[in-house]
Amino acid sequence: MYIFDNNFIIDILVNKKGYKDRYFDIFLYCLKEHIACISTTQIGNLRYVIKKDYSDVYSIYLELEKKLKIIKTPSYVDFDTQLAKNDIEDYMIELSAKSINANIITSDKKFLSQSDITIHPEEFYVFDKNKKLENNIDFANLKKQYFMYQNELEKEIDKVLNNASYIMGDAVTKLEKNFENFTGAKYAITCSSGTDALLLAMMALDIKPDDEIITTPFTFIATAETIAFLGAKPVFVDIDEKTYNIDVTKIEEKITPKTKAIIAVSLYGQPC
Repeated sequence: MYIFDNNFIIDILVNKKGYKDRYFDIFLYCLKEHIACISTTQIGNLRYVIKKDYSDVYSIYLELEKKLKIIKTPSYVDFDTQLAKNDIEDYMIELSAKSINANIITSDKKFLSQSDITIHPEEFYVFDKNKKLENNIDFANLKKQYFMYQNELEKEIDKVLNNASYIMGDAVTKLEKNFENFTGAKYAITCSSGTDALLLAMMALDIKPDDEIITTPFTFIATAETIAFLGAKPVFVDIDEKTYNIDVTKIEEKITPKTKAIIAVSLYGQPC
């Protein structure tokens, strides 16, 4: 992920240094290959400077702004740091970048010398290539998924934090009602974890020690763990090689007089 400094954005709009086309290529590359951002602390100043000094490209800037993710400026500010003393806006941009583990693309020599997460546009492609080589393959890219719905998520999270209503608050009630409507279920009850949800469901079914529960071995440990926690016995049925979910054609042969339930597991977005 990358945050664009003000000077970089101005350089892609105005060809005053001969950088426009080359820097605009970096801008497009980041939009395609990465999450490209600006900090909330930049927006007012960027709009003011561009409208005042480069009014002919102001409307273009507003269109570019819509393509960028807006990253909140954190409130944990230390005004005594050297960067904060030298340039408070650079410091706030750095805080925003560090909050999402991003690097900052800037041609500001002072900013480059004072922050360890800045990169000059001329060095960008080499830096990006090396960074990619160092990275491991993500098992699940939750960060990318989060940024797809960033605005909606942060708005709701802020409501909860600002109201300090963490347990059984309005957000929980709203989620349960929405989930009832979405699934068509008569009731939806939120739990602290998926493990607790499995445990509560089996307790509601009055699962006893020595009862048998049929399930799949290809799942998170909590599936078998909760069965064993109640003293019951997990009975494993092999998976379908096409879906990796339980092979439903092999379930019946595992049913005995002690079988009390089947726990089906939906995997990789595929309902069992």
